[in-house]
Amino acid sequence: MKERCCARCFILLLPLLLFLISGACASGISCEIIPADSTWIPGESALFEGSVTTDGTFSASDITMVLSLRTDPALSEPGTIVFSEINGKKLSIRNQKDEYSTSLQGSSEIRFSGSWLLPENLYLSEISLDLTVLAPDGSILGEASAPITGNASVSVSSGMTFPDLAAPIRYILIAAAAIWILAAVRIFIYQKRRKAK
Repeated sequence: MKERCCARCFILLLPLLLFLISGACASGISCEIIPADSTWIPGESALFEGSVTTDGTFSASDITMVLSLRTDPALSEPGTIVFSEINGKKLSIRNQKDEYSTSLQGSSEIRFSGSWLLPENLYLSEISLDLTVLAPDGSILGEASAPITGNASVSVSSGMTFPDLAAPIRYILIAAAAIWILAAVRIFIYQKRRKAK
């Protein structure tokens, strides 16, 4: 009976343990990407900027930052999106690509800016600029996106962005974990009292 009770408690606590482990793995690096322009005009370059920040728990020394974009409707030729400046240093035209590898040794923050050359005759209801940070083994260390809505054939206002839901989701998961713990404790106490009777 005692073994069954312990097994139930372990099963109840397993989601919490997985949540804490995934949280520990994901900690150590954060990233953001934001539009720098108030309007985006087809045929011209839309500018954006962002950063990748690490804390003391981050161990990898090299990262690769990858830019991508998603559009609605999807474009077969969405134009060119590139990094143009890293930590205040302008990149040469030859080095302006959608990927940039760098070392984090001696630095806790990498700031960047970039541009996206919008195709002509463009109509979009939604655009999302995406940044993915990869470890040397290809695993994802962090992700950020800048969703923008509007009519890009006229302009796209960076003021019409979706809220960042990362923090509220984190709080909801923490609250759910706390509820799981309380439920497990309650079951454990109930089982003990039942045995005592």
